[in-house]
Amino acid sequence: MKKILLLTINAFISLTAAAQLETGGFYINASGDFSYSSVDVKIISSSLPDMEVGNQKNVNIAPQFGFFLYDNLVGGIGVQLENVRTTDENDNVFKTNSFLIGPFIRYYLDGDDFRPYIEATGGRGQTKSSFETSTFSDDDTDKLSGFNVTFGGAYFVRESVSIDFGILYERRTVDFSDDPGAPSGAKSSISGFGGKLGFSIYL
Repeated sequence: MKKILLLTINAFISLTAAAQLETGGFYINASGDFSYSSVDVKIISSSLPDMEVGNQKNVNIAPQFGFFLYDNLVGGIGVQLENVRTTDENDNVFKTNSFLIGPFIRYYLDGDDFRPYIEATGGRGQTKSSFETSTFSDDDTDKLSGFNVTFGGAYFVRESVSIDFGILYERRTVDFSDDPGAPSGAKSSISGFGGKLGFSIYL
């Protein structure tokens, strides 16, 4: 009897968790990461020594606000805020602050307490870079655009709260054609894979 009661409770919790993904529901997500690394740049030359670039700190926060357009399909607006700070062995500091805003869409696959998902986001904004030494400082502000695709999962710890994690592919492009002396249409891009961790609230 006790076993049947526990199974019934578990089934009810799974159903209520799944119900949060129905058409018309609201969605709030907050994800990000913090990393610290020491980077060594090695120059391939028999006449030059190895050169240490320094220590790098990276903080990324990406809140999202959405609405369930259909069952299991949510869309909305997301914001990405990133701060990167690198300090070399001479205490010179290079900082980059980036801001992106744009749409996102996420689709949940079938499941109970654990729901795999696929997500795509894109956005436009700006990035500000600055370089500071004991005697000199300089900064530039450029246009920024980017997108990423995430394959992940949401584990429901409560009826309306999930812990989200995933692996993402991201690409960002910086347009610095407005910088003094830069050629027309000058751009740089960076792409790669990374991890994502956060939580979601379903209303």
